[in-house]
Amino acid sequence: MTAPSRCPRLQLADWRRLHPLNACPKPNAQGAAWKVSFAVLYSPVARPGFGQKRTPTNGGYEVTENLRIANMHRLLSERDNTVSNIRELLRNLKSLPGPYEPFDITLAPVNPEALFFEWLQMAIDAGIREPHSMTLSTVDADGHPDARVLILKNVDDHGWHFAITRSSPKGHQISYTSNVALTFYWPALGRQIRIRGVAHDMGPQAQAADFLARPHGSRAGALLGRQSDVLASDREFEDGLAKQLERLEENPQLISPEWVVYAVRPDTIEFWQGHEQRRHIRLRYRRNGAAWTTERLWP
Repeated sequence: MTAPSRCPRLQLADWRRLHPLNACPKPNAQGAAWKVSFAVLYSPVARPGFGQKRTPTNGGYEVTENLRIANMHRLLSERDNTVSNIRELLRNLKSLPGPYEPFDITLAPVNPEALFFEWLQMAIDAGIREPHSMTLSTVDADGHPDARVLILKNVDDHGWHFAITRSSPKGHQISYTSNVALTFYWPALGRQIRIRGVAHDMGPQAQAADFLARPHGSRAGALLGRQSDVLASDREFEDGLAKQLERLEENPQLISPEWVVYAVRPDTIEFWQGHEQRRHIRLRYRRNGAAWTTERLWP
């Protein structure tokens, strides 16, 4: 049988699927050809519909050439069909179908906060679920990016607020570099808002107010900590959560020392209105001292 190196389309994973009893192909005694040293894979019982002739060779069996080719073609066909099906599936999914509410940048307010509130209210009125959800993007000490979805807590003069556990991966990343990005996306409206800025710790008063406003179970989970640690079993988690619930029963005003509220003071905010013909409208607010400069961007 031809070795993988002589058949560039046949990958190692495919070879192992054809040869589950062999980690790799083995040469015969002369080293001039490749033989298969197993007996059951291609038997009519193990592989119904695959009748074949088997010839003993060096204590094993040599698969006939026509069977080798048939199985290779079947395997490659299955793989190609899977890739093709996924490609076609994705291509047939609609994106930005529209029509959407027009965005007239000449009517945009001077401050981005006002436009944000306007777009957020439109998302709420449109019935979009969790319109206050956003993607927080951070970078770790090695320069690797991370992203996760959080809930917006507030917007005021300090910026866009969110709350996390200080000892979590995102907490460590923000302590390394406080430059972050927030992204809101409302597909039904064809709109997204991109915010870049610096995250600031809002202090113990904001920490306490936010933590005590959380549901009982959420506070217990935050007190438990260990976010993103490896979990050995459900029992380990349930036992730890039960202990924190007991602590809250004894002291309802208990606050996790690891809880922190950040506010992102934006340097730039971009409002993006999609268009079904890709004639997107993009308006960027750029901080200029105490004021904002607006810029229209190419789609």
